[in-house]
Amino acid sequence: MNRKCLGDWCEILVSNRLLLFLTQLLRDSSHLVRCKCLELIGALGSPDHSVAADVGQSQSSTSALSVLGDFSRDPDGRVRTQSFQSMVCISAVTPFNIDSEKTRWWKTIP
Repeated sequence: MNRKCLGDWCEILVSNRLLLFLTQLLRDSSHLVRCKCLELIGALGSPDHSVAADVGQSQSSTSALSVLGDFSRDPDGRVRTQSFQSMVCISAVTPFNIDSEKTRWWKTIP
């Protein structure tokens, strides 16, 4: 295994462990903690990135986008707002195949 490949593997491992830690912190009662966790999940994750979520005694795997979607129904409006902002952020880093000729119209809107 070459050094670059090992570095990528370590980066993925650290990212996965951090996302797992953040999902565990989402149970905190403080809206500030939940908002910051959602913000970091949006910045670090990808829509199809699976995140281990604690469900009772067992762990199940769910997508980061699904975790963010669950918090769009939070009783606290600040957490809901951050959830939606993180969904936009997590979707913005996804590569899309967009033809620039077909999407050029949006640049003309004032």
